[in-house]
Amino acid sequence: MDRDAWVKAGLWFLVVQATFVGIWALFFPASFFTGFPGYGRTWVSPLGQYNEHLVTDVGGFNLAFAALFGWAATTMDRRLIMAACASFLVYALPHFSYHLVHSSVLEALDVVLQNGSLLAVVVVPALLLWSAWKQPGEAGSTSARSG
Repeated sequence: MDRDAWVKAGLWFLVVQATFVGIWALFFPASFFTGFPGYGRTWVSPLGQYNEHLVTDVGGFNLAFAALFGWAATTMDRRLIMAACASFLVYALPHFSYHLVHSSVLEALDVVLQNGSLLAVVVVPALLLWSAWKQPGEAGSTSARSG
């Protein structure tokens, strides 16, 4: 798989995960609070009281990033990829850190699944940012050819 294909696949992965979280939290906040991530697991409600405002904000935030990652995947603009990934990491790193510290309220399997999934949404944008950073050029495709 060439670099552009890998970057595009990573961006679309981020679109899908942000869309999943975003739609569920924005349009079904109570269900998200009690049922995320699904499959009989519950990762949000053990951490505190329900707050519809905060849950719907999480949904809107994730949908905004889904749109940004989708735009980056469609254009493959190097600067947009870097900006989207760097911005998302500003959120994803503290979010991951918080859950590492507060995971004792979950069952062991949920600790592994939650922290593994949160690590993925740190590692993928970090790798995409690094890949785009290492490429020469100002805009256009992430590959070395001019666009």
